[in-house]
Amino acid sequence: MSISHASRVVRARLPILSSALLVALSACSQQVADQAQPDASLASDATSLEHVITSFTFRAADNPGLTVDAVGDISAPEISVSVPRGTDLTSLIPTVTYLGEALTPASGTPQDFSAPVSYIVTAADGSIGSYRVSVQPLCADGLTLCDADCVDVQSSDASCGACGYACPSDEHCDAGVCVGACPTLDFPSVSLRTVPAPDSLLAEYASLSDTSCNPMPRCFIDTDNIIDAHTGERLDTSVHLSSNLTLSDFVHTELESWGPYVLVAPSIVEVVQAIRSRSGRALAIVSGYRSPAHQREVCRSMCGADSCPGCERVTRHEWGDAVDLEIAPEHYSEYRGYARDAGAGTCLDRGFHIDTRPCALGCPP
Repeated sequence: MSISHASRVVRARLPILSSALLVALSACSQQVADQAQPDASLASDATSLEHVITSFTFRAADNPGLTVDAVGDISAPEISVSVPRGTDLTSLIPTVTYLGEALTPASGTPQDFSAPVSYIVTAADGSIGSYRVSVQPLCADGLTLCDADCVDVQSSDASCGACGYACPSDEHCDAGVCVGACPTLDFPSVSLRTVPAPDSLLAEYASLSDTSCNPMPRCFIDTDNIIDAHTGERLDTSVHLSSNLTLSDFVHTELESWGPYVLVAPSIVEVVQAIRSRSGRALAIVSGYRSPAHQREVCRSMCGADSCPGCERVTRHEWGDAVDLEIAPEHYSEYRGYARDAGAGTCLDRGFHIDTRPCALGCPP
């Protein structure tokens, strides 16, 4: 075959190959295009299953009692909406957006939201999505919603500290804590609440008290529940009553064996702190408050009886305004002068005793 003839054959075949190639490429392109297009029937099926609420709002423009829109918090199947306290809930108009064919009740229809209201979204295939809409009054700052009322849980006797926590009838709510009708003790460094004494302790004082020098004590510090009267903070016996003196300094011997209720007079704290400041030396309080039972035990240890010479039946330790200090005898005169300058009486027959008694009753131990 000549070269010219071979060339004619190749040229004749090229159109045939080109046509076949174009057909193949066209088919491939169509297949890719078909794959890129979503299945219309599948999209239709997905749409038919939609039954979702996407937003729930009380618009201020539709509800005269509102100054701003109240937008619902959706956590299917619950929707919660807060509105200002005092809003009329009986005829609120919601604006609802949703995915689906129908909504019951319809958006824009007034409803009574005094109780939860059910909303149903129906999809194209008839399936439904159910929602429950609850509207809660929004309390002002500092108030807590308890049932249907906005309550100050810092002062409410019915809900003290938390909703539903009611104070006993003989107590009231103060800074979120139930307290009795007892005075605050104002010490130099802190003010502490007092509580009514238990009947068993009051009975101990019944035969010791009179109306002048030894009035019946009614309120005590409960060392199991020490409360700062101003802040409501719970404290312990390490709390400083003054710059250098703690509650424990005055009550440690009582707490060792006798009970949690103690008396400490602010006057004795002021005196002991004044002595400490004048001397410039640390002071050890050997004994401070003693309950009547504790005092009887002290007397028995001294003479084998509840009351004996040098251990009077009544001592200011039982009223919380006396202490015994650990002072070396050679310093008695110095410290007695400090105590006198601070306005306290002293007794030196059985150690260094000081008190702020209202009456001169001798020198108890």
